[in-house]
Amino acid sequence: MTLSVDQLSAHCAQEANKYLRNQNSDDRFCLELFRRAALQNDEAAWGAVLAQYKNQIYTWIKRTAQYLPDEDYDDLWAMAFEKFLRYAPDVIRQTSSLAVVLGRLRDCATGTAIDYLRSSHFKHTRPDISHIKPTQPAQEDADEAEVTALERKMQMPSFESENDCADLREKIMSIAQKTCRTEIDRVILSEIYVYDKPPREVFGDFPQYFVSITDVHKAHRNLKDRLSRDDGLKTLLPLYQDCE
Repeated sequence: MTLSVDQLSAHCAQEANKYLRNQNSDDRFCLELFRRAALQNDEAAWGAVLAQYKNQIYTWIKRTAQYLPDEDYDDLWAMAFEKFLRYAPDVIRQTSSLAVVLGRLRDCATGTAIDYLRSSHFKHTRPDISHIKPTQPAQEDADEAEVTALERKMQMPSFESENDCADLREKIMSIAQKTCRTEIDRVILSEIYVYDKPPREVFGDFPQYFVSITDVHKAHRNLKDRLSRDDGLKTLLPLYQDCE
């Protein structure tokens, strides 16, 4: 592409908004921003990537690590993005899928948050929430919290072998996308498996597709059943064992 970074950034934002409005969107502009940033070390492109995805990184971190001071989230965000910088060139070279790139970015965000929660620093500074009494979750909340083996595989584990595992993810995502029969399937695949959103949030973002949150759960189960029966996925998913 011969567009400037500013032009790419504007198109990327427009296409992202189209996606959120459930209109046909084009990933090429956002991918080109990532490509210029990672492969050409273009600082302006990195700035545009940050502007587009900073809030999403915060969301992934806060969903993983709750009850932290705001300054801790700022530190975690910086560490997550620094981690992504190390992996980005290899990821960008190996894929033409924005979902794969964002999946790797999400892994860096959640992985950084998990590492922090395991650290001795967190153990000495985390807030006391013992006074908060747990409540019995509603059935749909319990369903929402359930993480199946298939979902864990689709949600990109932390990688040891970057080249092999990134290639596996792209193959899995390609098969999963072909399994989608309707636009609702594509929404479920993208929002739950790629962006790691809970069904309640998907329902709030896409009310034109779902009458109630029960419809989200139903669509999720239907897609998950088809994915679990796919012979190609049955072959590839066990290979993720070595990526965990």
